[in-house]
Amino acid sequence: MNSFRACLLCADPIKKPSWLCHSCRAQHGLGARHADWPRWLKDLHNHDQRLERYDAKVPTVSLDELEEAGVQIDTHGNVYWGGGPRALMDRDLLRAAPYDDDDANRMYRKASGLE
Repeated sequence: MNSFRACLLCADPIKKPSWLCHSCRAQHGLGARHADWPRWLKDLHNHDQRLERYDAKVPTVSLDELEEAGVQIDTHGNVYWGGGPRALMDRDLLRAAPYDDDDANRMYRKASGLE
């Protein structure tokens, strides 16, 4: 578990459980107590708390694990699995044929100097 997070205002790394760095607290005259913060900062804090809770629930999967599961990602970031479009194409072919249309692929290869 990561023991650091970004300051709500300047995004500098700070140690948990703090949400604001000392510099931002001093600059904006903010106390350490959440109850004393202005509404806009409380809303920002609540939003970041929701994101942290969501991130804690979502498992992290490595690219190797995806590859082992048969998932492929093309050069445009499109994800394919289960035999979907282009699932079996190799990477060189993907670079040479990124579009579904043959004419568009020919123009792409010509413009890219691949032909």
